[in-house]
Amino acid sequence: MRQEQDRTKETHGDAQVAPGDGPLREDPFSSLSMDLLGPLPQTKTGNVFLLIIVDRFSKLVRAVSLAGITATDVSSALCRDWIFVYGPPDTVLTDNGP
Repeated sequence: MRQEQDRTKETHGDAQVAPGDGPLREDPFSSLSMDLLGPLPQTKTGNVFLLIIVDRFSKLVRAVSLAGITATDVSSALCRDWIFVYGPPDTVLTDNGP
């Protein structure tokens, strides 16, 4: 127990760390960051936005073109272009959107 407390203090200093706020798991595809880019010039297929998805461990990036950025558009793209390919992440980091 003493060794674990010392290791935690060494890792986090004197700061109080809430449960779940510790270091990220070091597994590929366990934690994602996402953001939206646009509006951009319209493509021939009518897309004007990009959904950028980044695996926080491996830094693998997927850019998905979208015509709209509703919650349904973004969640469908995330499922189709990431979750169905790599599996579901443990955490997803985003901002509040547009």
